[in-house]
Amino acid sequence: MSPLTWGRPLLSVVWLFILWVPVSQAEFVSGDCKRIVSLAPSITEVLDEIGIGSHVVGATRYDSAIERSGVRSIGGFLDTNFEAMIQVHPSIVIALHEYTSLPQRLKSLGLTSITVDHRDIQGILDSISIIGSLCGKELEANLLRTKLVDQQTKIEAEFRPLTERLADPAVLVVIGGVEGEGLSRSLYVSGKDGFYADLLSGLGFENAYRGLTASGATFSWEGIRSLKPFAIVHILPDSGTRVPSRNELATMWKAVGLDQVADRKRVFALHDSSLIIPGPHYPIAQRILAETLLEEVQDAE
Repeated sequence: MSPLTWGRPLLSVVWLFILWVPVSQAEFVSGDCKRIVSLAPSITEVLDEIGIGSHVVGATRYDSAIERSGVRSIGGFLDTNFEAMIQVHPSIVIALHEYTSLPQRLKSLGLTSITVDHRDIQGILDSISIIGSLCGKELEANLLRTKLVDQQTKIEAEFRPLTERLADPAVLVVIGGVEGEGLSRSLYVSGKDGFYADLLSGLGFENAYRGLTASGATFSWEGIRSLKPFAIVHILPDSGTRVPSRNELATMWKAVGLDQVADRKRVFALHDSSLIIPGPHYPIAQRILAETLLEEVQDAE
């Protein structure tokens, strides 16, 4: 056999190896993550972003993943269906930090779980690394983290100079609390401890309420008025009801005494999923906040 002849099989093996390695790495998922129950839409978003969303076999009723073939609904935060969870035979259950008693309950059922923290931007970024390491997707996780931080840095560099022109950039963020044509004390006031405070501070704004996130039931309307915000951002989770217009929302806030903000129409109803679900789409949420709050400043340029 001539050198040219025996070299052909060797060349074929080399090319097969070159073609096979990337595919093998792309499809590899550690045994811990072959069958995943995701107990939050934001966790599913992380799994999708690092390429293993197809391994989700169970999710909450509020997660779009349950529309996928082979994914079972396992209830919600307050009514988790443990029987359904056991029936999908998960190799891992991934939950948010808020599920404080869940790990012990799952352990008693013979299920393995981890919790991650999506209450702020650093927690979201750390969760990507934790899940990537657990599932053998360290490279994908590192690339995702880098991409998100780069996007955040660019957004903040673009908008902070505009925020610096404001004399008092204090923003009140409230969640829910719209009932019919008025406001109710069922709303939540976002504090210095949360996701929204992170988004705002990166843009150069201040959170008007400097305490910890609290139910509106603990406030009087007078207490909310005393915060004297430059603007109000009203986060309205999708409840199937109509989202009030900016004028309607201004009327609601004027009725409870925030005349200065209401008269200048600096009240904004936002309901994009990136704002409702703190997760890896947070740069989208930050840009929406920036463009919404700084619209007047941009128009004046």
